[in-house]
Amino acid sequence: MASLTAETKQKTLRAWGYVRCSTDDQARSDFSTLDAQREAIEHYAERRSRDCVEWKIVQVLCDEGLSGKDSKRPGLQTLMRAVDNGEVDVVIVYRLDRISRSSADFVQMWERFQSANVNFVATDQDFDTTTPMGRAMLMIAMVFAQLERETIVEKIQHKMHASVARGLFMGGGLPFGVMLDADRSRVAHPEYVPIIREAYRIADQR
Repeated sequence: MASLTAETKQKTLRAWGYVRCSTDDQARSDFSTLDAQREAIEHYAERRSRDCVEWKIVQVLCDEGLSGKDSKRPGLQTLMRAVDNGEVDVVIVYRLDRISRSSADFVQMWERFQSANVNFVATDQDFDTTTPMGRAMLMIAMVFAQLERETIVEKIQHKMHASVARGLFMGGGLPFGVMLDADRSRVAHPEYVPIIREAYRIADQR
């Protein structure tokens, strides 16, 4: 992989940025997390342009309201096609977990980066993919990003199971025997009340 110093000082680096947030709410504020990521990428490229001829931001691709658990994201797919087509010299993200929270997916991305002679920068974590140690640290960080995601999923599943065990409604449609009235409030459906009472009677006998 090419160095970002001596070998690239005679040309303009084509830098592509990538930003992502997991929920739509994160993208709708006056200054959203996407805006903050985009700003960090632009500032980094501007700062590095003092060292090289120029770090030119070609495009900053965005996936709004999408998880990083897999690579099925339109913005990311566009980025990877540009990488494969030789249109990219360096990919810039704010943090590693913005581009992926799956170590398996990122390993595949990294192999494609290497095949296309593309460098990778995470501005908030200062990863340097031009050295063996930097590449090793990148993989270690990716493992912890995946661990964080799986821990969050485990906590959510535990809470859902505990709520179901207590008989709480978890959404996904109305329970049997329930309907919405004119005010969109949940009320018992008169047609099914006898069936529900019989079900409770049988359950109490067990």
